[in-house]
Amino acid sequence: MNIKIIGDIFLEHYVLNNKHSFGGVMHSARMLSKYDFIEKSIAYNIPFYMKNNVNIELKSLGFDNMTFHKQYLESSNVFVINDIFENTLNGQYNRLFAISNKQLEVCELDVLDESILFFPSLNEELNYKYLKLFKEKDVKVFIDLNYLNLPLDVLKDIKHENLYLFISINKVNEEIILKLIKEMHFSLLVVKMNKGGSIVYRDDGTKVEIPCYIETEGISVGVGDVYDTAFAVSVLQNKELEVCGRIGSFYASLYSINHSETFESIPNYVEDKILYEISLKGVFSDWNMRYRSKIYLAGPDFSSGKRRKFEKLEEMLVSHNFNVVRPIIENGESYEDIDFLQEKTMYNKDRELIDTSDICLALLLDNDQGTLVEIGIFNTQNKIVILYDPYYIENNMFLKNTCQYIVHSLEKLFHVLYFCIGEIK
Repeated sequence: MNIKIIGDIFLEHYVLNNKHSFGGVMHSARMLSKYDFIEKSIAYNIPFYMKNNVNIELKSLGFDNMTFHKQYLESSNVFVINDIFENTLNGQYNRLFAISNKQLEVCELDVLDESILFFPSLNEELNYKYLKLFKEKDVKVFIDLNYLNLPLDVLKDIKHENLYLFISINKVNEEIILKLIKEMHFSLLVVKMNKGGSIVYRDDGTKVEIPCYIETEGISVGVGDVYDTAFAVSVLQNKELEVCGRIGSFYASLYSINHSETFESIPNYVEDKILYEISLKGVFSDWNMRYRSKIYLAGPDFSSGKRRKFEKLEEMLVSHNFNVVRPIIENGESYEDIDFLQEKTMYNKDRELIDTSDICLALLLDNDQGTLVEIGIFNTQNKIVILYDPYYIENNMFLKNTCQYIVHSLEKLFHVLYFCIGEIK
């Protein structure tokens, strides 16, 4: 089996921990290195200042005997990642690059190149050239569409039986995915849904749902590229689609907790071991399923308090298509001189929100009396209560035993939410 990776290399810099990696091409190369039976090669565009570090890593991944097609860019190609947690829009990327004026050329495909993992360049002209080449050479091509810098119409030139597409769903590209499903012809379209799993669409409209193996603590950057690569190899091995997706999900999960620094600790692909691992249940929570379950955000969400924390949390939840209700936004905020009837009306409306919600997510910032009462009401209704306690305030037996889940980090919070939504269905 021969696979060539093609794409741009850029520097991903993580602000929070001052670490870096080299983008989707390198995430994919790390995954491909786990398959001893694959003849692998790589063609990349790279800023000149990165070439030594990248070549050292590629050689450590087993690409040392391969011919590299390298083109040196005049741009910096740096992505600054402010939030490595839970922003599905990839809006955490602040791109610090300028498209090079340098004319870029496609690499030559070897006779043995059977399949291509293509990560489209930031240079659209180069993308057109590559798509033309793929069509002429009649190769299978697996394309990651996450930057959406490929006009979809140009994909129609490739034989649909050779075309495999990957895309991550978010609030920006919902309509694009629907258009792909309705108007495009492809062999497979894989819609990745973050920690909710993935859905594989065939050209005839049928689909296969794939669970996610969620890790409680991990970095989400690069896991989609690892998923793409493991999925593609499994497809080329003619495995069933659910098995392909589960293998992709399994390695993506391992990558989230090991990432680049300890990736060598992730085991190489071994058929018998991987088949056991992917037999685990996993979590599946598709994009629309998440919105059907209403999450009541409890806490001191007052204009005089720490409202920005609630706004930030809501923004993250909504980016995952969770249906969040904030009672103070829906029904207004009480005040000191409010009369009895107004207060009673407001209380009844908040109670109605509680009664129609499925999950209570309580943000514990202090010992707010209203928050504790809301938690108690949800508990008496046998509904899920998640206490998000970022400052470790909780120290009471009753509070601890009234909540099904107590979490202290965003990673753990989203892990629990995906699990709970997947169980509610």
